[in-house]
Amino acid sequence: MFMQFPSKKGFWGPPLILAVMLLTGFLIKAAQLYKTEIEVSIWLTENQSSVPSALSWLVAYGFAPGPAVLITLLIAFGIWLIRRDLEWLHFILITLFGWLAAALIKPLVDRARPDASLLTTPIHPQDNFLSFPSGHTAFSAGLFGAIVLVLVARENRKLGFALAALGVILVGFARVYAGAHYPSDTMAGAISGAAGVWFGETLWQYWRAKHALEVKRTTDGTNTASAEPNPMEARNARDYSTGHALADGSNNEQTGRGGPKTGTLSADEK
Repeated sequence: MFMQFPSKKGFWGPPLILAVMLLTGFLIKAAQLYKTEIEVSIWLTENQSSVPSALSWLVAYGFAPGPAVLITLLIAFGIWLIRRDLEWLHFILITLFGWLAAALIKPLVDRARPDASLLTTPIHPQDNFLSFPSGHTAFSAGLFGAIVLVLVARENRKLGFALAALGVILVGFARVYAGAHYPSDTMAGAISGAAGVWFGETLWQYWRAKHALEVKRTTDGTNTASAEPNPMEARNARDYSTGHALADGSNNEQTGRGGPKTGTLSADEK
């Protein structure tokens, strides 16, 4: 069955969004917005409770690079076991592009993390300059988006995306709560991750449509070729018919000259 090619917006829209995020990162860094945002982190670390702390710890270490790769591969393997098709690759592609969108911007903006010395009891303090955007939040956008696009039926995807968005918000909150990011980092991570999901899904749908079109062309060509006679077979058939015709003519000629006669005798012969 022929599939429709995706909209071209999926090719230029995500890069445009990432360019805006990159510019936003530069502006936030230049404006020294951290002086305001650090107050949020200070308040959160001063008012911790068990459930948010457990969530922050789980996100901090469960969505770290190593475990994140393991989670992605395990889910992809499960998809392959159940479906036995290429949807496992679809899942990996979407998840990867969600994370990659933030990974490309991080070193360019090079924003410092929240100062752990100003926080009361940070759960996951960081001391590098890769704060903007949040990689954990971007990865969660890619992971949850991939789950919806690959495993949720089309008629249920609105609810699926709503739940995915809620999950991304929780991850973003957990990263601020842990003292690892500013609020603007997590918002940028969610937006960048969503742009990566959009771009990855566009690439996948384009490949599927192109592959389906090639299969259709090949099938149509095979059907056309089978419907037309083979030139060599047609020539052999003509030669065969001509040979039989000549043979029949020769037999008729011999019968007219001296072969056995059939029919009623004429008056002279009597």
